[in-house]
Amino acid sequence: MRLALVVQRYGLDIAGGAEYHCRLVAEHLARHASVAVLTTCASDYVTWANDYPEGEEVLNGVPVRRFAVERPRDIERFSALTARVLGEVAREEPGRFDPQAVARASEEEARAWLDEQGPFCPRLVEHLRRRRGDWDFFLFFSYRYWTTWHGLNAVADRSVLVPTAEDDGVYRLPLFPPFFRRPRALVYNSVEERQMIHRASGNQAVLGEVVGVGSELPRAWIRRAFGPVTAWRDRSCSTWAGSTGTRAVRSSSTSSGATAGRPARPSASS
Repeated sequence: MRLALVVQRYGLDIAGGAEYHCRLVAEHLARHASVAVLTTCASDYVTWANDYPEGEEVLNGVPVRRFAVERPRDIERFSALTARVLGEVAREEPGRFDPQAVARASEEEARAWLDEQGPFCPRLVEHLRRRRGDWDFFLFFSYRYWTTWHGLNAVADRSVLVPTAEDDGVYRLPLFPPFFRRPRALVYNSVEERQMIHRASGNQAVLGEVVGVGSELPRAWIRRAFGPVTAWRDRSCSTWAGSTGTRAVRSSSTSSGATAGRPARPSASS
């Protein structure tokens, strides 16, 4: 299986949620498939300045190819367009929106907003068109970025979308409900996210699953917190943390009756 992961930024020093999610998935999948990451040279999601050199490198065993962003974001224009399509409240309080402004927004205005949202990287999209036969599937992370919208539309029949959507109104803009019906499949981060996109786009016919991503904890931390690993290796323990919009959700379950996300420590006779 040959898989290309497409994301707006990528690097060991980038802590953005979707970007880190992509890196975890890439590093896990690389153990089982031929994986590469296609991304930009930007590290700053505000300006999209080209901070990394263009070309190829390997990070934690994963090949990464970077393409230069062709123009930085015009911050004043982006702010004005955000107020236009999401309402003045979105400019003053990011994450909030005016439903009436979203309902009034035209497709032309939404495209102008997407162009300034960025990162504007036509060479990455052209690479996808030219080299689409090199990969069985393309996994796109974060629906709201220029590279995702244009890139997925270039290879829709081989695409999987990880939308990482929040309830901030962007997903309702005219460009996006049809976009959520384009990929071969979607990977959601939560049940609430899937329900939200279903309501906005009516994409229930597109294959979609809620899929988590594992977090590997240092063994030293596990020993300090829970005792010797061999003492409770047969006890099941799972913890999940996610968010939809501004509402965080946490849950945990264990076979030993644990509470608050911490498994009950086994007795010496366990």
